[in-house]
Amino acid sequence: MKRFLAILLTLTLLVSLAAPVDAFAASKKKSSKKVVYILTIDNDGVRVRTDPSGGKDGKDENVLGSLKKGTKVFYLGTTGAYYRICSEYGPRGYIYKGYASYYGAVALNSIYECDGATKMYKSASTRSKRVTTLRDGQYVVVYAVSGKWAYVHTISGKKGYVPVSKLQKP
Repeated sequence: MKRFLAILLTLTLLVSLAAPVDAFAASKKKSSKKVVYILTIDNDGVRVRTDPSGGKDGKDENVLGSLKKGTKVFYLGTTGAYYRICSEYGPRGYIYKGYASYYGAVALNSIYECDGATKMYKSASTRSKRVTTLRDGQYVVVYAVSGKWAYVHTISGKKGYVPVSKLQKP
Protein backbone atom coordinates (compact mmCIF):
# COMPACT_ATOMS: atom_id res chain seq x y z
CA MET A 1 0.00 0.00 0.00
CA LYS A 2 2.84 2.42 0.87
CA ARG A 3 4.56 1.66 -2.42
CA PHE A 4 1.34 2.29 -4.35
CA LEU A 5 0.87 5.66 -2.59
CA ALA A 6 4.48 6.63 -3.29
CA ILE A 7 4.07 5.84 -7.00
CA LEU A 8 0.76 7.72 -7.13
CA LEU A 9 2.29 10.75 -5.40
CA THR A 10 5.27 10.74 -7.79
CA LEU A 11 3.00 10.58 -10.87
CA THR A 12 0.82 13.39 -9.51
CA LEU A 13 3.89 15.55 -8.93
CA LEU A 14 5.21 14.91 -12.45
CA VAL A 15 1.85 15.77 -14.03
CA SER A 16 1.50 18.96 -11.97
CA LEU A 17 4.98 20.12 -12.98
CA ALA A 18 4.24 19.61 -16.67
CA ALA A 19 0.77 21.21 -16.59
CA PRO A 20 1.85 24.88 -16.32
CA VAL A 21 4.22 24.55 -19.29
CA ASP A 22 1.54 22.85 -21.39
CA ALA A 23 -1.07 25.42 -20.29
CA PHE A 24 1.26 28.26 -21.33
CA ALA A 25 1.91 26.73 -24.74
CA ALA A 26 -1.79 25.97 -25.28
CA SER A 27 -2.95 29.42 -24.18
CA LYS A 28 -0.54 31.09 -26.61
CA LYS A 29 -2.04 29.10 -29.51
CA LYS A 30 -5.74 29.49 -28.57
CA SER A 31 -5.88 33.20 -27.87
CA SER A 32 -7.63 35.32 -30.48
CA LYS A 33 -7.60 38.48 -28.31
CA LYS A 34 -4.48 40.52 -27.77
CA VAL A 35 -3.22 39.41 -24.38
CA VAL A 36 -0.06 39.74 -22.36
CA TYR A 37 1.07 36.65 -20.49
CA ILE A 38 2.35 36.80 -16.95
CA LEU A 39 5.11 34.48 -15.81
CA THR A 40 6.19 33.65 -12.28
CA ILE A 41 9.86 33.20 -11.44
CA ASP A 42 10.56 29.68 -10.10
CA ASN A 43 14.03 30.17 -8.56
CA ASP A 44 15.83 32.75 -6.43
CA GLY A 45 18.50 34.89 -8.06
CA VAL A 46 17.36 34.51 -11.68
CA ARG A 47 19.53 36.85 -13.75
CA VAL A 48 17.93 39.34 -16.10
CA ARG A 49 20.19 39.98 -19.08
CA THR A 50 20.37 42.78 -21.65
CA ASP A 51 20.54 40.17 -24.42
CA PRO A 52 20.08 36.40 -24.57
CA SER A 53 23.77 35.64 -25.10
CA GLY A 54 24.75 34.75 -21.51
CA GLY A 55 27.97 36.79 -21.45
CA LYS A 56 31.36 36.49 -23.12
CA ASP A 57 33.99 34.12 -21.73
CA GLY A 58 31.70 33.24 -18.79
CA LYS A 59 31.56 36.87 -17.61
CA ASP A 60 28.25 38.45 -16.67
CA GLU A 61 28.71 41.93 -18.13
CA ASN A 62 25.22 41.79 -19.68
CA VAL A 63 23.37 41.17 -16.37
CA LEU A 64 20.86 43.91 -15.46
CA GLY A 65 19.95 42.42 -12.11
CA SER A 66 18.25 39.41 -10.56
CA LEU A 67 14.73 38.34 -9.62
CA LYS A 68 13.45 36.55 -6.52
CA LYS A 69 11.38 33.40 -6.56
CA GLY A 70 7.68 34.24 -6.92
CA THR A 71 8.24 37.54 -8.76
CA LYS A 72 5.71 38.09 -11.56
CA VAL A 73 6.83 39.48 -14.94
CA PHE A 74 5.21 40.20 -18.29
CA TYR A 75 6.15 37.84 -21.14
CA LEU A 76 7.11 39.71 -24.34
CA GLY A 77 8.42 36.92 -26.55
CA THR A 78 10.94 34.12 -26.98
CA THR A 79 14.46 34.18 -28.38
CA GLY A 80 16.08 30.74 -28.47
CA ALA A 81 16.27 29.42 -24.90
CA TYR A 82 15.30 32.78 -23.37
CA TYR A 83 12.08 34.63 -22.59
CA ARG A 84 12.01 38.38 -23.20
CA ILE A 85 10.34 39.86 -20.13
CA CYS A 86 9.32 43.16 -18.58
CA SER A 87 9.00 43.76 -14.85
CA GLU A 88 6.10 45.73 -13.40
CA TYR A 89 8.54 48.64 -12.99
CA GLY A 90 9.44 48.74 -16.67
CA PRO A 91 12.96 47.30 -17.19
CA ARG A 92 13.07 44.80 -20.02
CA GLY A 93 15.49 41.95 -20.44
CA TYR A 94 15.94 38.22 -20.98
CA ILE A 95 15.73 35.26 -18.61
CA TYR A 96 16.41 31.59 -19.26
CA LYS A 97 13.15 29.72 -20.03
CA GLY A 98 13.74 27.06 -17.40
CA TYR A 99 13.45 29.58 -14.55
CA ALA A 100 9.88 30.78 -15.18
CA SER A 101 6.44 29.29 -15.64
CA TYR A 102 3.02 30.43 -16.85
CA TYR A 103 1.00 32.31 -14.22
CA GLY A 104 -1.84 33.96 -16.15
CA ALA A 105 -2.81 36.44 -18.84
CA VAL A 106 -4.39 39.88 -19.05
CA ALA A 107 -5.89 41.82 -21.94
CA LEU A 108 -3.33 44.11 -23.54
CA ASN A 109 -5.74 47.06 -23.46
CA SER A 110 -6.08 46.78 -19.65
CA ILE A 111 -2.39 47.52 -18.94
CA TYR A 112 -1.60 51.09 -17.93
CA GLU A 113 1.43 52.95 -16.65
CA CYS A 114 1.50 55.27 -13.63
CA ASP A 115 2.17 58.90 -14.55
CA GLY A 116 4.30 59.97 -11.59
CA ALA A 117 4.27 58.54 -8.08
CA THR A 118 0.68 57.43 -7.49
CA LYS A 119 -1.04 56.65 -4.20
CA MET A 120 -3.19 53.51 -4.20
CA TYR A 121 -6.17 53.50 -1.82
CA LYS A 122 -8.33 50.75 -0.33
CA SER A 123 -11.50 52.42 -1.66
CA ALA A 124 -12.25 55.15 -4.20
CA SER A 125 -11.48 58.08 -1.91
CA THR A 126 -8.38 59.92 -0.79
CA ARG A 127 -9.80 59.64 2.75
CA SER A 128 -9.60 55.84 2.73
CA LYS A 129 -6.57 53.85 3.92
CA ARG A 130 -3.57 54.03 1.59
CA VAL A 131 -2.50 50.60 0.32
CA THR A 132 0.84 51.68 -1.18
CA THR A 133 2.49 54.26 -3.40
CA LEU A 134 3.11 53.14 -6.96
CA ARG A 135 6.26 54.26 -8.74
CA ASP A 136 6.41 56.54 -11.75
CA GLY A 137 6.26 54.26 -14.79
CA GLN A 138 5.01 51.22 -12.83
CA TYR A 139 2.60 49.02 -14.79
CA VAL A 140 -0.84 48.14 -13.41
CA VAL A 141 -3.81 46.17 -14.73
CA VAL A 142 -7.06 48.15 -14.76
CA TYR A 143 -10.10 46.02 -13.89
CA ALA A 144 -12.79 48.70 -13.59
CA VAL A 145 -13.30 52.45 -13.89
CA SER A 146 -15.90 54.37 -11.93
CA GLY A 147 -15.93 58.12 -12.38
CA LYS A 148 -12.48 59.50 -11.60
CA TRP A 149 -11.22 56.23 -10.04
CA ALA A 150 -9.78 53.01 -11.45
CA TYR A 151 -9.67 49.70 -9.60
CA VAL A 152 -6.23 48.23 -10.36
CA HIS A 153 -3.97 45.30 -9.53
CA THR A 154 -0.19 45.20 -9.69
CA ILE A 155 1.29 41.94 -10.93
CA SER A 156 2.96 41.61 -7.53
CA GLY A 157 -0.49 41.30 -5.94
CA LYS A 158 -1.43 44.73 -4.59
CA LYS A 159 -5.05 45.78 -5.24
CA GLY A 160 -6.74 49.13 -4.83
CA TYR A 161 -8.00 52.37 -6.34
CA VAL A 162 -6.00 55.07 -8.08
CA PRO A 163 -7.09 58.31 -9.76
CA VAL A 164 -7.69 57.78 -13.48
CA SER A 165 -5.77 61.00 -14.11
CA LYS A 166 -2.59 59.28 -12.86
CA LEU A 167 -2.76 56.50 -15.50
CA GLN A 168 -1.62 56.51 -19.12
CA LYS A 169 -1.24 53.92 -21.87
CA PRO A 170 2.38 52.69 -22.13
